[in-house]
Amino acid sequence: MIIFTLIVILIITGIAWRTRKIFKVAICPICAGVSGAWLLILAGRDSGWLTGDWNTVLALLMGGSVVGIAYQLEKKIILARPSPGALWKAVFIPIGFLTAYALIMSWWLEFALSGAFLGLLFWVFSKGAAGKAHHEVQPDQKVEELKKQMDKCC
Repeated sequence: MIIFTLIVILIITGIAWRTRKIFKVAICPICAGVSGAWLLILAGRDSGWLTGDWNTVLALLMGGSVVGIAYQLEKKIILARPSPGALWKAVFIPIGFLTAYALIMSWWLEFALSGAFLGLLFWVFSKGAAGKAHHEVQPDQKVEELKKQMDKCC
């Protein structure tokens, strides 16, 4: 199972890296590889194409995606205001794990509710940031530096 998963991650990562270079798409190739792998495994498991217990592999990959998403969204919040601190990750990551687990277990109501909560959470943090952004944060060298660092991701 793990060898298959690693091969899928490497293939998707390579495709994403190549696509990024050709089409100038701002995507992290390894993020695309990991998320693409768990999407394929989830589809394969649910369609019956993959047999056996893939839940552990799915949980591992989805957990990585949850942390990566939290990190990427935090960057968007930080561009508008100073760091949201540990509160953002302390709330987003556990709820993100719940969302991933609900998807793995096919608990659709829990998946929808926790996913909606994550969207609301991001909106609240972004709304607070947007309210301050127009008055307190000016596009300066720090913002430009952060943008350049984001472009260099992966």
